[in-house]
Amino acid sequence: MYAQDPHQPFTSFWDTPLQDLLSRLKTTPDGLTMAEALSRLRTFGPNALARERRLAIVEFLRFFANPLVAILIIASVVSLALGERVNATIILAMVSMSVLLNFYQEFQARNAMEALRRRVASTTVAVRDGEEREIPVAGLAPGDTIKLSAGSLVPADARLLEAKDLYVRESALTGESLPAEKKAEDLTGGPHGVTDAANSVFLGTAVQSGIATAVVVRTGGATAFGGIAARLLERPPETEFDRGIRHFALLIMRVILLLVLFVFLVNAGFKRPPLESLLFAVALAVGLTPELLPMLPTQILLNNFLYDTSQLSIPGDNVDAALLRQPKRWRTDFIRQFMVIIGPISSIYDFLTFGILLGVFHAGEQMFHTGWFVESLATQTLVVFVIRTAGNPLKSRPSRQLIATVLAIVIIASVLPYTRLGLLLGFTPLPISLLIAIALLTFTYLALVQFVKTRFYRHHALI
Repeated sequence: MYAQDPHQPFTSFWDTPLQDLLSRLKTTPDGLTMAEALSRLRTFGPNALARERRLAIVEFLRFFANPLVAILIIASVVSLALGERVNATIILAMVSMSVLLNFYQEFQARNAMEALRRRVASTTVAVRDGEEREIPVAGLAPGDTIKLSAGSLVPADARLLEAKDLYVRESALTGESLPAEKKAEDLTGGPHGVTDAANSVFLGTAVQSGIATAVVVRTGGATAFGGIAARLLERPPETEFDRGIRHFALLIMRVILLLVLFVFLVNAGFKRPPLESLLFAVALAVGLTPELLPMLPTQILLNNFLYDTSQLSIPGDNVDAALLRQPKRWRTDFIRQFMVIIGPISSIYDFLTFGILLGVFHAGEQMFHTGWFVESLATQTLVVFVIRTAGNPLKSRPSRQLIATVLAIVIIASVLPYTRLGLLLGFTPLPISLLIAIALLTFTYLALVQFVKTRFYRHHALI
């Protein structure tokens, strides 16, 4: 029986004296015989990284199991059955785009793992039956002797037997950009980490210069590189950040449920058609639009989609230097208070918009919907420039991507009513005077949010 258990591979083998290591591997510098290599392959398995075998179509369809997505699909089918083809088409389009976005993000981890996999060589030179042979990397087993030269991709975790002017690029494993010098000698002191293992080479790294002979110690998933690939496929443990996100999501879910129930009951009280009430309540649940009042469900879904698109670049946004000095905890109570204080400001400006639309411009149904659509999208997208920083938004520069996406969405919302697509969606061109009024409302809204935000942060001693 070999000293290396397949389930308990060598750890810190670079700290073991070479002769002891060869003894534990039951091998010699002359390598293995073909028969012995095949026997060990049956014990340890092929030298290959773990691969997640799931059909892409199955993963794509899994996203439709989301309850809100299912409800929206049902609502679109009902709309289609009632002859509301435009509504049904728009709802399905919004759902499809949302699912595609989630599907794309889900596969980023797999793409990262495949990128790691491409760094592994397909063949290597090993000593078998006393002769050098080119064999598939998957056929390597612990105890094999391999030959390396400039340009070689290291096919497994191995201990150097001989090395001459050997420098190895280990950035894929350690993050170090400069090549590491390697020597075939026992390490003194210790214990040592992977970055200090100057007598060993590792799967996924590359020889920049020199030549070497090494004995394979760890293969496949037991390698340091294999561990990274495996972690990309597994669900990571919940961190403090994840826990904060989960609590925040629960808070949002409670707010959504209360809003949806309230809106549905209000619509029922006004004897609105049940289907229209359902569509509006569901659209509200998807986007958390804080207007408890009549806007076409398709317009709400479009509003939510455009808003979500404008915020896609937030992960790449710049961050205030003060927030980088030390880790920050998610404070759900702080977020809840912020929502309670800032939220009513948005509602106040909605009512101001309604008053201007009805009292000043005597807007009909189409103009009312259009004016509110433009105002609500402008305020909720542009306010991100205010709330993204604890300080003065004019002194905290957002990323170019965030500026571009937010401004692009505001322009689209303002121009859409003047297009054929806008007419199809139930919009109507707005007079220039109304656009100016909406611009003034938006400016004063942002100024008020900045004032209240500053007072709020000072109250909590954060600025």
